[in-house]
Amino acid sequence: MDSYASDLDKANAAQIEAANPEGSRLASANAGSGKTKVLVDRVTRLLIRGASPDKILCLTYTKAAANEMQNRLFEKLGSWSVMEKKKLNEALNELFDGQKKRSDEVIANARRLFAKALETPEGLKVQTIHAFCERVLGRFPIEAGIQPGFDPIDDMDRKSILKSIETRIYQMAWADLDGELAQAIKIAAADKGDQTLEKLMSWMAGNVDEIQQWEAAGGPSLLAEKLNISADANPESIKSAAWENTPQEKVRAAATAMLGSSANDKKYAEKILLAYSADNSGTAFDHYASGLLTRQKLRDAPVTNKGPEIARTLWGVKDNVSKEAHRVLKVFHDALAAQILIMTNAIYTIAREFTGQYEAEKKRLRVLDFNDQILKVRDLLTRTEVAEWVQYKLDGGVDHILVDEAQDTAPNQWTIIDRLKESFEPPDPNEFGQKVKTFFAVGDEKQSIYSFQGARPESFISRIDNLKKVLGTSAVRMEMSFRSAPEILKFVDTVFDTLGGIDDMFDKSITKDLDNVHHSAHRRDAGLVELWPLAPKPDEGEDEKAWDTKPVDALAQASSRERLAQEIAVQTKAWLDNKEPVFQRDNKHEHGGATRPMRADDILILVQRRTAFFDAVIRNLKANGVPVAGADRLILSESVVVKDLLALTRFVLLPSDNLALAELLRSPLINLSEDQLFEFCYGRGKASVWESLQISELDAAKRACDTLRKMIKYSRQFAPFEFYRRVLDMLTLGGQSRLSAVYHRLGMEAQDALEAFLSRALAHQRRSAPSLQHFLQVMQSDMTDIKREMDNVQGEVRVMTVHGAKGLEAPVVILPDTTQTGKDHSADSLCAIDEGFAYIPNAQSTPAILTPYKDAIKARQSQEHMRLLYVAMTRAESRLVVCGFHSGGGAAGKSKGCWYDKVSEAMGELDFVTQDHVWGEKRIFGKPPTAWLSEKTQIESDQIELPEWARNPAAAETARIRKVTPSHLLASGHYGELPVRSPLSQTVDRFRRGNVTHKLLEILPDLDVAKRRAAAQAFLAQHSDISNNVRQSIEVEVMTVLEHPDYAPFFGPGSQAEVNLAGQGAGLPKDLRLNAQIDRLAVTDETVYIIDYKSNRPPPDNLADVPKIYWGQMAAYREMIKLTHPDHDIVCALLWTDGPSLMILPDKDLDQALTDIRAIPT
Repeated sequence: MDSYASDLDKANAAQIEAANPEGSRLASANAGSGKTKVLVDRVTRLLIRGASPDKILCLTYTKAAANEMQNRLFEKLGSWSVMEKKKLNEALNELFDGQKKRSDEVIANARRLFAKALETPEGLKVQTIHAFCERVLGRFPIEAGIQPGFDPIDDMDRKSILKSIETRIYQMAWADLDGELAQAIKIAAADKGDQTLEKLMSWMAGNVDEIQQWEAAGGPSLLAEKLNISADANPESIKSAAWENTPQEKVRAAATAMLGSSANDKKYAEKILLAYSADNSGTAFDHYASGLLTRQKLRDAPVTNKGPEIARTLWGVKDNVSKEAHRVLKVFHDALAAQILIMTNAIYTIAREFTGQYEAEKKRLRVLDFNDQILKVRDLLTRTEVAEWVQYKLDGGVDHILVDEAQDTAPNQWTIIDRLKESFEPPDPNEFGQKVKTFFAVGDEKQSIYSFQGARPESFISRIDNLKKVLGTSAVRMEMSFRSAPEILKFVDTVFDTLGGIDDMFDKSITKDLDNVHHSAHRRDAGLVELWPLAPKPDEGEDEKAWDTKPVDALAQASSRERLAQEIAVQTKAWLDNKEPVFQRDNKHEHGGATRPMRADDILILVQRRTAFFDAVIRNLKANGVPVAGADRLILSESVVVKDLLALTRFVLLPSDNLALAELLRSPLINLSEDQLFEFCYGRGKASVWESLQISELDAAKRACDTLRKMIKYSRQFAPFEFYRRVLDMLTLGGQSRLSAVYHRLGMEAQDALEAFLSRALAHQRRSAPSLQHFLQVMQSDMTDIKREMDNVQGEVRVMTVHGAKGLEAPVVILPDTTQTGKDHSADSLCAIDEGFAYIPNAQSTPAILTPYKDAIKARQSQEHMRLLYVAMTRAESRLVVCGFHSGGGAAGKSKGCWYDKVSEAMGELDFVTQDHVWGEKRIFGKPPTAWLSEKTQIESDQIELPEWARNPAAAETARIRKVTPSHLLASGHYGELPVRSPLSQTVDRFRRGNVTHKLLEILPDLDVAKRRAAAQAFLAQHSDISNNVRQSIEVEVMTVLEHPDYAPFFGPGSQAEVNLAGQGAGLPKDLRLNAQIDRLAVTDETVYIIDYKSNRPPPDNLADVPKIYWGQMAAYREMIKLTHPDHDIVCALLWTDGPSLMILPDKDLDQALTDIRAIPT
């Protein structure tokens, strides 16, 4: 048996073992080794064994993973339900790894699984742990100490709550400037600044439980004990006391003597002597310490060996430092510790107030955030007096638990899972018929990259060890990758196994128990790894231009980052234009797949962080005509189009806002030039920009004024969403919409941000009373990320972060952001110490006692940085391109230990070849895929016989029938507003008055003339809710109409009220079907009179003021009557009851309305 067959047998055996539901299992699975397949197979085998779908709980890390798993499971079960018997038997043999002919009953049972999974109440539970916790809390709200009917909040609502609490805290501090809270904010702001304070409060909101535990443990007093200083220690007092205890005369004499010694002694002596001219004792000690210390440590030789004896005696020499020098060092670190304690106390004070208010606000709003869901369920299962009862109820509903991406499961989440599976004891072999409950988790410790969400890879690793101790079995190791080519995997093994990269991923205490990193490949085709030379930094002076109008955060044209972005775009374009071959992976194919031309969506470009380089890559791809998806995450407040719309909002709310108007005028919405803006702004004196614009004689200014006035009008008429939509639909001078102008100026990349912004506007007015002012306030403080799903992108290059690409794969992966190490978060941050926290400042301000904690943070970051490299490299299927840009001031152009170094070192271990590159030579390991079939051959091989119907032209499409009422034909806002009576002039709803008026005009003409007035009075008397004055007004109005001699033909013999018509009209479009009701129709021998009443509306002065909606209505009536009375003249009239006034509508004007109706788009 060759090595490939052996590896394949091992891989199949590992998958089958992992999917075996006869007992609990843990599986450690390499990237691309089939984790999802194993999960689906295990659930399927559980169902076949008779497990009820509602007794199976599958927990995934993301909603996308949950959907993927559920789709795959239902796809398999669905195919089984219609599969013919022989094929289904083969599928079951493959699942169970055996050749066996199954009974009809077993086959029928397998076919019924799909329906069973769908029809079971609550169904098969494949969900994230947050969704599971939400369901548990919904079942046990009282036990969990929350209000029934709670709602989970999204990031936008959460940030809105945090912003309101932040504002409230500042107001509280302002109200009591001498209070503890105000003083704490003052201390924190002096060191961290307002911007970082906001981030600090966001940290508090995400660590409520930890802060409460900190408070319960005694707060910062624990830190004081750790630092070995008093709880009220003050750095200035410590240094002042130390200076007073210093032998000052001896110090002065020793330092003075050193002035005549070596240059080095003299330099430090001068620093020490500054202490004697200091304003206070604390500053004096600082000067004294600066002469003995460097980088928080004693200098190797406080005094040179040839220095004056008095100095050598006082401070010591190399390898023999005196007690005085050590005293100074201790005082220095005690002062640092005291400053840290003061800062930590300040942060603790703010945190207590903030978290208290945050918890109270969530309770008031009956909401929970994501952390709450986990913590409440954790406490429900572990800390409450009803924990056992709740666990019993849940245990009755879950027999099998499966966990995906176990390496990213946080400790609190593991606590929940551990409590759920406590009763999952190994079956007793001596007890017949015992129900077996199983637990299964699959993950890859090498892919644990979400420490910022609490994930700890050691949690998963420790469970693997525990499983071996409890059950005596090791975790299943899944090593074969079904994703990547052999050369890709060999390169990965070289980095992480041969060169010891695995040791840089974890603590040594963990790596000693881990197996070696080994990947076997299922694929047999060729793969390729390329290492480009670094993009060089520009020559001296090449980087700058005399007048550069680019945004300040844009990259310089000649910068190394910009050069690399350009080269990536050029190379990508060349691949696509030249139809570079790429392997199309298909594990069901006889040879694992086949080659084909490269497509844009085959390419995945991964960066460590979204920086200006990230934007440069996308921009250059677009500039080179390469289809590219937008950013995988979007911060609305940083988008140019959103900034323009917010400037518009600020202006319409406050036209005197000069900056907002200037931004708006330069935006694509108005599009004035810099020169035009300058011309009417310069020299305006104390006038506002808006005032200056309105008196400007410039044609562009006049047009801008008209547009802005209309925008102001819209802002006062419409809710936010409708306001923005109307503004974007407004036409420019050139006839294009403002939306088109935005895309023309900013590019289609603005579309994502614009659509997200409009969605926010719509959501805002659905959530609360619509208000532009409130919406502006929310958007200005909203820094929420909008995540775009990149797994279903079609026909576009994807550019994203490595974190965002977790779970994705691509034939071609480019890693360009490789020359810098991960950002050091150990400085200027809070560090967990025992049961509390300590403020860890920069390296220069960290006392020695806290250095191990800071170093531990840096070590964890470095380890995750290496795991991130593993994730990035294993996204590649066939081609991995590693490149980078020259960064930093060193000659090497890269940080020590960066990804580029790791890859370069691995390349040196392998048989690579070189090729010329624009910046030198690139190194290549492996070989490209074989050439794909020619287009002609490809077409011939893929050609199928088309059916006859496909060769014949399609029949003309029948127009869709439109059913409308005549009053809606020209009802668009483009045709003007309808005048109505002032609401201040009437005490009853205007529609109610109109209805009563119409009813009287309908019934009274059928009565004798002498009885009409009495009948009208009796009818009106029934409407007691209408005042006497209004009733009298209606009576006068109606009787005046009926008694008017000119209107007599309309109410005489042959006339009808409320005539219903339905159908087409003679001159109307054939696709129109009308449903009409004519107020009054009178037919004589030669003429048909069509009368429509208009009540509660003042009659217009002339025909030109009649709203278009009425012209369209009456024209439609006329065309319908033409079909019923083709030989009659038709007269259309509007009868205004307010007056009254009869208005005959000329045929030529009705014909124009008919033309307008025909022009309506279908």
